[in-house]
Amino acid sequence: MNSLVRPALVEKIFGFYNQLSSQSDGETKYLEKELKRVQMAINNLLKLIEQGQTSEALVEQLSRREREAALLKQELDRLTARTAITLTRKDVNRYLDDLYERFKDKENEESIKPLVQQFVDNVVVFEDEIKIVLKIFLVTDGGGGPYFIITKYVPHLPHR
Repeated sequence: MNSLVRPALVEKIFGFYNQLSSQSDGETKYLEKELKRVQMAINNLLKLIEQGQTSEALVEQLSRREREAALLKQELDRLTARTAITLTRKDVNRYLDDLYERFKDKENEESIKPLVQQFVDNVVVFEDEIKIVLKIFLVTDGGGGPYFIITKYVPHLPHR
């Protein structure tokens, strides 16, 4: 890989990862605040039930709040697992090294095709240039996303 391009790519990937981490921090704080609010509502409902103010509506409301708390805990656990993964510039470089090794054998079309499909979102051929849209996934929670897109325009050299 071009020695001038690689550091910029590493920084772009690393910056994207940091941006996702910051967003996750905000989401985590919000979910923790919501969970406290719901837990307080549950406690208040339980106090009313302890005082003998039991009704179907009260029991239904308690049940709804408990389901809401369970969903908030589940989402909080998912976010916590996602942010537990720490990515360093060294990790990004190692990943790029691995990709380079996999792309190095240009003659083996069968090994390159799945790699290209993994990273190329689309290609549009214009009269004077080719637009290549690349996608780079940062798998942080076992899922397929999030990712960012790089659009590259390459001068088109018509066939003669």
